[in-house]
Amino acid sequence: MKAIHAVRLDHLKQLIESRFEGNAGRAAKALNRSHTFIWQLVNKKRAIGEDTARHIEQSLGLAWGALDQDSTGALRQATQLTVIRDDGTQQTFRMVPEVEFTAGLNKKKRGAFCPCPIECSGGTVAVKVLTDSLQPHFRAGDDVFIDKEQREIVDNKVYAIQIEGESEPRLRIAKHREGGGWEWFASGSPMIEHTKKIVVLGRAIYQGHKLNHD
Repeated sequence: MKAIHAVRLDHLKQLIESRFEGNAGRAAKALNRSHTFIWQLVNKKRAIGEDTARHIEQSLGLAWGALDQDSTGALRQATQLTVIRDDGTQQTFRMVPEVEFTAGLNKKKRGAFCPCPIECSGGTVAVKVLTDSLQPHFRAGDDVFIDKEQREIVDNKVYAIQIEGESEPRLRIAKHREGGGWEWFASGSPMIEHTKKIVVLGRAIYQGHKLNHD
């Protein structure tokens, strides 16, 4: 039976390969540790101790103790992540899959999960905002949590929508149109023709850096 440090190292190497395409620098950034520190772990210059193992699991959304499993077993993904704040209080996040938005909210990024900061359904997924076209709701780089079970349209909320004749969905702000119906707005983008059929895929439940409980 392998020593616990060897089992943890096997898992760390597996994570670097599967989640970061073998790039230790990217892994270091995700773990908020220096590239040198990760290099030392991978090259057995430093053992993966208890605190480091738990930090890796928490940072990558793995179940507590996952790195200590026999290396032949699959790493267990945590469904929840509990964070202890500086003042000693706790906050629990639900881990939701990150998806490729261009794949219609269905294609999960390999091994990637994201902690949702508010209560959400089992149909919630995370995508990354790439532009500033949805301000003031979102900025480029924000994580957007889309609940696919919330499709009722509310004025001035952000939705993932599918436009008739297009293969890729879009994020748009719903604006109630005078006389009835909806406009779908994003700055710098042309308005969608009223004759186009729109399918709402889900509502964004996290707006920028503020929690939205509406």
